Amino acid sequence: MMHFKNHKHGYALRADQGFAQRADQGFTIIETVLALVITGLILTPVFILHGALLQRVNRSSRSFNALLAGKHFLYEARQKQEPEAQTFLLEKIDDESGAKLHYELQAGLDKKSPLHSCVGLHKETVTIKWTEQGQSRQEKLVTFVYKQPEQKKQ
Repeated sequence: MMHFKNHKHGYALRADQGFAQRADQGFTIIETVLALVITGLILTPVFILHGALLQRVNRSSRSFNALLAGKHFLYEARQKQEPEAQTFLLEKIDDESGAKLHYELQAGLDKKSPLHSCVGLHKETVTIKWTEQGQSRQEKLVTFVYKQPEQKKQ
């Protein structure tokens, strides 16, 4: 059945009855439920994508915070070591991120490295370990620093 509304006079034109005054001016319950179902079908994938996006942002944020903690730990370790130190170790657990931080200063480089021939070049390594959703994660920050080689006493 087709309905045409005439809002000025409150009349509706029905295909089978001609003009008649319509008593109900709203939506039927079936029309309302159908509109809600269609809206739900359209918005469900949007909410699923939104949840996945929030999880990725949270994971990236935790990883970035752990890397920032490692960077700050690198600067802290440099301040705590003696200027002439050729090797140095330091460990710490970061309270904010819950990450385990390990700093190591190594004199010299691997023999396979092309930088091995550079005298006085030291390798600094900060290892960052943390747990995320039951999985242990690990990142390493590696830097190179020049330190005056030890002078042999005669």
